[in-house]
Amino acid sequence: MSSIPFDPTLNLGQIVSLSKIDDLMEIAEIQKRVDAALDKMNNLIRMSYSLGMVKSEMTNMNAGFDKIMKLNEKILDVKHASVDAAIAYADTVVECEDLIQEANERHSKKNYSWESPESPMDYGMSKVTSFPLGFESLKFDVQYVRNESNEDS
Repeated sequence: MSSIPFDPTLNLGQIVSLSKIDDLMEIAEIQKRVDAALDKMNNLIRMSYSLGMVKSEMTNMNAGFDKIMKLNEKILDVKHASVDAAIAYADTVVECEDLIQEANERHSKKNYSWESPESPMDYGMSKVTSFPLGFESLKFDVQYVRNESNEDS
């Protein structure tokens, strides 16, 4: 899920020109393609790791060699798809970054009217309320790597 890109001119309570929002939405639409390609690549990589764990469990359970070989073929198919998705992601990033840069250059030439009426928000009567973030709005892209050695003699 993409959101409106960061723009330092957007402030809480500020009246914003609709053309500015439209311009930011144009950039967000371009960014959606990058996000979709990244999600596809990450899902395939995650699937590859998951299937590797299943293969390890099946090997430990002494499943038949022929069945493990079929599973291994599927794992290889997923790994090849992961590589293809990584290449497609790289292509998408390069293409979309050029489009985003062009859009930013076009938008920077526009003169947004900042002489708008004062904000309708009464800051004296308003209070900021914090709400906990929902887990569905967070994206984590982390890996756990354990590097240790055993030097027992």
